[in-house]
Amino acid sequence: ALAAKSGLPTLEQLPAELRQSLPSLPINVFSYSPIPAERFVMIDMVKYVPGQMIKDRLELKQILEDGIVVSYDGQQFKIKRQ
Repeated sequence: ALAAKSGLPTLEQLPAELRQSLPSLPINVFSYSPIPAERFVMIDMVKYVPGQMIKDRLELKQILEDGIVVSYDGQQFKIKRQ
């Protein structure tokens, strides 16, 4: 129901061929704060904040309480927090 509300598909809802073309994105650390400037994630042991490119291929758009929003190849989607 969350995806419907935000209008964003989750990683699991993407077409298989798009999912297979993505680099692996293991989220090692997920730090959500009510203060946007304090939010960050670590993916493959590299720290990212919104606006940065992940592995030079995806743009990290937002860090939400329950996951991150990324843009890849013109498609925005959400990766749920594990």
